[in-house]
Amino acid sequence: MTLPNIVGVNVGWWTCVLGAARGNEWIGPAVMIGHLAVHLGLSRNRTDIGRFLTVAAVVGFCIDSFLGYKGALIHLSGWLSPLWMVALWPNFATSLTTSLVFLKERLILASALGTMAGPVAYAGGAALGALRVTSGGWLWVAVAWTIAMPLPVYLSPVVQPAEDDLA
Repeated sequence: MTLPNIVGVNVGWWTCVLGAARGNEWIGPAVMIGHLAVHLGLSRNRTDIGRFLTVAAVVGFCIDSFLGYKGALIHLSGWLSPLWMVALWPNFATSLTTSLVFLKERLILASALGTMAGPVAYAGGAALGALRVTSGGWLWVAVAWTIAMPLPVYLSPVVQPAEDDLA
């Protein structure tokens, strides 16, 4: 299930970001519904995975809305996180139950990856025209992802099945 997850996460990210950049913010979330449905369909523990993905969406909405409120992120919907950005969070969370499951016991590594990978993802979205990160916003993004990456990894033993529990 790792390869389909890697493909799904990447297709989801690109459709969300490119759709938003071209004024079609609905395309990414529509594609994401398919990816999340496949992910849930392949999981033996659909209830817990579904909760995990829902929590990821809510946490992502809060984090990106906070970054918008602080003026770190600028997108068309004002300071509240738009749906296409919210959809990216459960998309990312699917990787924590498959392709990034190795982070389960490595919170410091997860935090370090978040510090680097979070700003890179936002920089990609900004370069494609989906959003803008203000000059002072990069620090906020890095701090948010330093915390946001290990948090679901930390919670994963509670709500995420072990790798061998996946179909």
